[in-house]
This record gives sequence, structure tokens and C-alpha cells, in this order.
Amino acid sequence: MMKLADYLDSTYLKTPKQSGLSDSQTLEKVHQLTREAIANDFYAVMIRPDYVRSVKMMIDEFKSSVKLGTVIDFPEGRNSVSEKLAEAQRAIADGADELDFVIDYNAFKSGNLEKIKEEIESCTRLGLNFDKTVKWIIETAALSDDEIAGYAIMAPTIRRPKAVTVYFVARFDRPFHAFAGWKEGQLISGNDVIEGAATGVKPREGGSRGRGVLTCTDRCCRWLV
Repeated sequence: MMKLADYLDSTYLKTPKQSGLSDSQTLEKVHQLTREAIANDFYAVMIRPDYVRSVKMMIDEFKSSVKLGTVIDFPEGRNSVSEKLAEAQRAIADGADELDFVIDYNAFKSGNLEKIKEEIESCTRLGLNFDKTVKWIIETAALSDDEIAGYAIMAPTIRRPKAVTVYFVARFDRPFHAFAGWKEGQLISGNDVIEGAATGVKPREGGSRGRGVLTCTDRCCRWLV
């Protein structure tokens, strides 16, 4: 039987300034969610790098199997590759099991793909060299009102024997104010995320009937707005 806790994590990424708490109150909140994750045998806790060492000590003290994840260059991802690497190295030394790197979304938007390639290759190599789980994320809050982010998993072909994940950001010629779509022939509305095979989305301007349609018929797609 599937154990739901194996797929759950406890996450707290607010700074003291964002939450209105003191440094000590924020640390206690992080420790509290860690205790909850340990008590419920969750898969992981996800916290800011500043708290990794303290939480690692707690997990070890309880002899827990809960994984420890952290974010790198969160939330904007604008730091240089060397700064990302340095922050990741500190997190690894402090005991992190998983590194979630924020991609330099603005470099991607401006067409600086060389930086994107360099940071993904360099930072991923660092994590894998230390047997860490590595993820690359885009903060959807950074998207403007005329953009959609997502990915599609392209099925293997004769010339491409392995499945390939293609990430994208689609920009429209004007802002949209509503978001609808479909999955396997069923209409979906009121969601910020639509995912699965045979999916599509249709952004709408105000009261208009919509200006753009994006579809996916391959193995898996995920649309974010």
C-alpha cells in the first residue's frame, strides 16, 4: 500500500522580515516543522540554507530518515554561477540532502542562454559529485501577466532513444486575466496548474474569448500561470 508520507515534505522559506518574526522565533518555527516531519515520518523538510546545520543536528539527534532540502539563490536566481556554487557548497557541508537551485529566469528571458547552460551544468555537477538530489526551479511569482511557464516530456524516438524534458516560458503579446484548459477531453477552469498527457491551456483577456491556445499531446506536460 502506498504510504502518503513518503511523498510529503514540510516547507518553510520565509525570512524573519517576511514573516514579521524575530530570528529566534523563525528558528523555532523551522525546528517545529522539523519535529512535525520527523513525528509523521515525512519524506523531507525544505528550509533556507541558514538553518540547514541546525536542522541536520536535530534530524541526527532523533535518528530520523527525513531528508533535508534547501534552496539555492532563492527566490530570484540572479546571482553569478560562482555565488550559486559557493552557497551550494556551504549547504552540502552543513548536511543538505537536496539542492533546489533557482534558475536565472531573467537571464533566460533576455536570451542569455550561455549563462543558463553554465549554471545548470556546473551546479548540477557539484550536487551529483556529492550524491545529492538536484532540482532546478522557476519561481512562478516572477512571471509577468503575459507569461506561462511549463515543461513537456517528449517521448523516445528512433533517433532519440531516451525521453527528454523540454522546459519553456511562453510570452503572449498582451496580458491575460483568466486561465482555462483541458485534460483528456475534460474542461478545467479555476486552476493555476494543469498537467498530464493530452492537455492544453487557453489564456483569456478580460471578457474576450481568448487569444492563444497551447496544446500538448505527448507523455506529460505541466503548465503554470
